[in-house]
Amino acid sequence: MADPRPVLDELREGYGPIVGLGAGPLRMAIVGDPVALRELFGMPTESFRWGHRFNVLGFVVGHDSLIVSDGADWERRRGAIRAGFSRRRLNGWIDTIVRRTDARVDRLIEEELISGGAVVDLYPIGATLVQEIVVRAMFGERLASRAAEIAGLFRSAQHYLESPFYRQLPHPLPLGHRGRVRADLKSLRSIVAEVPQGKQGAQRPSLT
Repeated sequence: MADPRPVLDELREGYGPIVGLGAGPLRMAIVGDPVALRELFGMPTESFRWGHRFNVLGFVVGHDSLIVSDGADWERRRGAIRAGFSRRRLNGWIDTIVRRTDARVDRLIEEELISGGAVVDLYPIGATLVQEIVVRAMFGERLASRAAEIAGLFRSAQHYLESPFYRQLPHPLPLGHRGRVRADLKSLRSIVAEVPQGKQGAQRPSLT
């Protein structure tokens, strides 16, 4: 659905702030009570599972990805990437972020897109900027020139994850939206494979 708010409001009016939906193993809970949400968000991570069979995110990021892992697998995979996202390394990206953002704003001014009272949709501009910065920071100059290509290949996966559940049903055929996502992910992995390994054989970063 394009806008879930009317449906959520209707459910709240008819059934209260906490609603269970689904049948059989396909179930979900909608929690709209502030007190319950505070308690929910205060629970330890061990109380939640990501790697359940109906988590379609695994199709996009891979079923051995950190963000769909639980327990010991999650601890092991988190430890493997922790050094790559240390505070020191993240702070090292600040200069790149500031310089690239300033350059993009200057270009907007030169193009007179943010002067004269004109309304400018900053979403596509900001999205392109973030994508370029992320690719440059994580993969270096070698892939920076392909940021737009990488973002385009990611777009089908984003639309897939935002689509209704029935369109995300698994099938092995190279058809439809799911087949397109599978092909685009294959292309993304081919791009990553072009990035050379580190001097000590360190595992190359993943686009997913």
